[in-house]
Formats: sequence, structure tokens, C-alpha cells
Amino acid sequence: PDSRIFSFDPLLNSKYTFNKVFLDDNNVTFFNSAIGPSKEKKIINISKKDDSSSLFPISKLQNDLFPGTEVDRTSIIDIGPLNSFIDENTIAGPALLKLDVQGFEFEALLGCESILSSFEAIYCECSFVELYHGQKLAYYIIDFLKNNQFDLKGIYNSSYDKNGKAIQSDFFFTRNNKYIL
Repeated sequence: PDSRIFSFDPLLNSKYTFNKVFLDDNNVTFFNSAIGPSKEKKIINISKKDDSSSLFPISKLQNDLFPGTEVDRTSIIDIGPLNSFIDENTIAGPALLKLDVQGFEFEALLGCESILSSFEAIYCECSFVELYHGQKLAYYIIDFLKNNQFDLKGIYNSSYDKNGKAIQSDFFFTRNNKYIL
């Protein structure tokens, strides 16, 4: 209950909901922004289902597999590296980095790279197929994190198409061969 939470979401609806839920919680800080490799403004594709919105164009495959996730509208959002929002010294261990960024995982991780060593674990949704045009698939994320001293420890919450082909999963990584319960 005393953990510090830094949460990022570029959508305005998320900001209003977040502020209502965590109004009196001083341990929770919300940033109405996305994490990425550079500080800039970008266009986000807002899906008819908010949780499928992405900084990458939404593919036809995404909508075929998850009906109703096509683009509803676009908006301009702020994006920047993690260390442009929070100081590395404010991250108290053991720290977890959780990403669910609709195809933008690789770019978000690039935006965290300078302070990845502050985290003991990373929990990240990754895709096996291109649901968003231009996204890096799971094996890129695994390789990137391996090169940054994180090992894959588990795969959870997998989704499959009607033929049994894996679509996406949540991946759990720990740093330097640590095992965290």
C-alpha cells in the first residue's frame, strides 16, 4: 500500500477517470502523456474501443481479430522519454515497469532505456502478428530486453485466433537472472 505508482496514458478520458479514482492517493502520480524515444508531439489513432488506441496505424487484422477496434478519430498527444517525466532517483526498488501500449512497446522501451537498470522486472504485452502497422513483434522485444540484461521468465494471458495461432501475450522479464515472486 505504500508503493509509489507513476502512470502514463495520453488519452483524456483516462486522465479524468484516473484523477477520480486516485484523487486522495499521494503515492500515485498520473502523466497525461506517452513514453517514447524522444520528446515530441505525435498523432494517436483512437480506437472505437479506447484500450486499442495506438501511436501506430491500426491494421485490418487487428479489427478482424478484435471487432470494433477500428479508428474512431485521431488526436495529438505529448510523448517523451521516461526520464523527462520522472527522475531515476524517485524509482524505489524493487520496481516494476508495466507496458501495455498497443504495438508501441519497442519505442516505449527505447524511451525507458537510460533508466532500465532501475527496474527489477518488466511486464509487457507483445504481439506475435502485426496488429498495428510498424510495430515490432515479440521476438524484437525479447532480444532488446536480453541485450539490456533482462531475461524472459514467463508468458501469460495469451490470445489465439480461431485456428489456434498465437496473437499476443503478456511477457514477464526479470533483470540479471533474478527470480521475483
